[in-house]
Amino acid sequence: MMSSRERPGRPRPDRTPRAASAQEVHALTERRVERRIREAKLPERKLFADFDFDFQTGVDKRQIMDLASLDFARRKQGVIIAGTSGAGKSHIAKALLLIGCQKTFRARYVTATEMLRSSWRALPITPLPTSSNASSPGNPAD
Repeated sequence: MMSSRERPGRPRPDRTPRAASAQEVHALTERRVERRIREAKLPERKLFADFDFDFQTGVDKRQIMDLASLDFARRKQGVIIAGTSGAGKSHIAKALLLIGCQKTFRARYVTATEMLRSSWRALPITPLPTSSNASSPGNPAD
């Protein structure tokens, strides 16, 4: 029951200022992490705890767990994850991105297809030579 001194949205009088401050810091951190996840355009949250390393025999668990330390991000290096269909590339990428957001890195989830489309859109459009203008000045076509 709420006492007459308590008001909604304010810490209870029995809480110390330090405890209220710790709660506020935790809430602020959680909001920051959630914002980074939204900004990263992460389509779904994946965890390494849910990855079946026993089934995916071609995936080196030690190497993936080393990536999970995010040392590559601290060194400002990127990671490209390649493999066959169904190898777990997307799961690994999503789990790494989630860890990065939790450690307050800024990140963006992009598939290879999206990256290629973006690259192609950035290229200047130039007309292809036709047979009438294919000759070079030093090598006439006639």
